[in-house]
Amino acid sequence: MRSAAARWLLLALPLVLLVLLRCAAGGTTPAEAPRAKTVMYYDGKTIARVEYGADGVTLQTCRLFELDDEREAEPIIKAQGLPVQQVDFAAMLSLISQCRDLRDWSASTNSTPHWSASTLWSGIIPGTKWCGLGDIASSYEDLGTHVTVDVCCRAHDHCPVKLKAFRTGYDLVNFSLYTKSHCECDRDFYNCLRRAKSHIADTIGNVYFNVIKVPCIRKVRKPVCTDRGRRYGRSESSCEAWAFQELGMQFVPTERHYT
Repeated sequence: MRSAAARWLLLALPLVLLVLLRCAAGGTTPAEAPRAKTVMYYDGKTIARVEYGADGVTLQTCRLFELDDEREAEPIIKAQGLPVQQVDFAAMLSLISQCRDLRDWSASTNSTPHWSASTLWSGIIPGTKWCGLGDIASSYEDLGTHVTVDVCCRAHDHCPVKLKAFRTGYDLVNFSLYTKSHCECDRDFYNCLRRAKSHIADTIGNVYFNVIKVPCIRKVRKPVCTDRGRRYGRSESSCEAWAFQELGMQFVPTERHYT
């Protein structure tokens, strides 16, 4: 009887040790495999819904939402039912660039771009759905046949700081027929078109930066003399100390020439 009990004890001992080791490690069940994480980011007139891989760093999918008014953000965020983080302009601009570079394109590249009444009436460049006055895309993922150009226009359209035609904002009024965007968004747009290396991209870049010369928006500072001293009169050359006065957002001439 004792020998039988001893044999059972010897057989059960490894299992008991395994359970004890798992308990010491913090649980009796294997750890869950890392899962993808979906988060929403918000700044200005842009919301980004992004999904990260199991490592929590690699961007897997992305969808951007363009807001005509910042008050539209709340219902979109609530509808998604996801945690949201407020980020600054630089972080959102970086995220827009990362989303642009994702190769999750749904365009039918086999079709041939053509002129149509709808694209002409909408002011959209044939073969694109985002390049022109507004867009004709059915969703963020919807792109035209000139994909490498269209992603540039789509990213530019989602600039978090912009003022559409005949709109007010940032203590400014845009009386033009076209949208004016932050200068950093225009810089990114310029670089994207150059990387596309196509006739369509060069045409768009030439019209935007060289022909129309669309002004951009940025914060402006001007130097102000804070100490002219007592010996040198009132001329600017006699100023002994300078400071910068913040003038807020202003329209400024385009800073780039497309070549």
